[in-house]
Amino acid sequence: MEHIFRFIDMRWIWFLMFAIPAMGQYHTWGIWVGAGNYSGELERFSFNWRPALGFEYMYQWHEYYALSITTFYNEIHGSDERGQTQWRRARNITFFNRQFGVKALFIVHFKTYDYHARMPEIIPFLNAGIGLFYTSPYTTVDGERISLRPYATEGQYDPDRTVPYPYSPLQGAFVLGGGIWWRFMQRWSIRISFQYHWAWSDFLDDVSGKYPDPGVFIRYSAQPETAMQLSYRYNDTINPFTLWERQRGFPYEKDRFYWVQIGLYYTLYRIGCPLTF
Repeated sequence: MEHIFRFIDMRWIWFLMFAIPAMGQYHTWGIWVGAGNYSGELERFSFNWRPALGFEYMYQWHEYYALSITTFYNEIHGSDERGQTQWRRARNITFFNRQFGVKALFIVHFKTYDYHARMPEIIPFLNAGIGLFYTSPYTTVDGERISLRPYATEGQYDPDRTVPYPYSPLQGAFVLGGGIWWRFMQRWSIRISFQYHWAWSDFLDDVSGKYPDPGVFIRYSAQPETAMQLSYRYNDTINPFTLWERQRGFPYEKDRFYWVQIGLYYTLYRIGCPLTF
């Protein structure tokens, strides 16, 4: 019994260590805009920035720790036209993607978040978490927008292929970021941060593995000519059958996207009673 009471006492000690600084609870809402980019088979690092925006709610139960939920929209784009190698320019693939999602983040502040602090105040922070988002790559052919996923451009129609068809439009990502929180008024603040997303999928750009057997499109696709055209973007002098099983992407590397964001935030405070000893 004595050991049990000691265990209970230790649990209370740990509880109080976290609960004492948590007497003030802060609820913060904000809206942000940003510029994002993509890294994958078509672009490693580029300055082809696309718009991003979102709405964020943050609950801070501790002066150093917080949780946030963010809904977001962003666009990514990549093209072999900017390729540094002859192989990439010959591959000639271009894609666009508009993504809608939500992510949950754990935030660590490196300075005490104090309601009574003098303004202005700058608080650096890091965040990490996961996100879920809807993704649907598309391209344009002769000015017409064509969704790529239904055409299974890497032969996912073939039941013997290891890549399943269709790849899911609902994907996830690990998120890591950081920035600064500038409180210019007690309730109003500006947050500037960089957010990096490691996607769980390699198909954000519809490119991953090898060129499929053109016969797969003929046997399984409802529109074999269009599917073949979207898969084999080489010029007309290249016979698609000569590309069968040649490298099209890098399946061992998942796609990534990232953005820089700036937002305006408003905080509601719930200040607990001060502790006395």
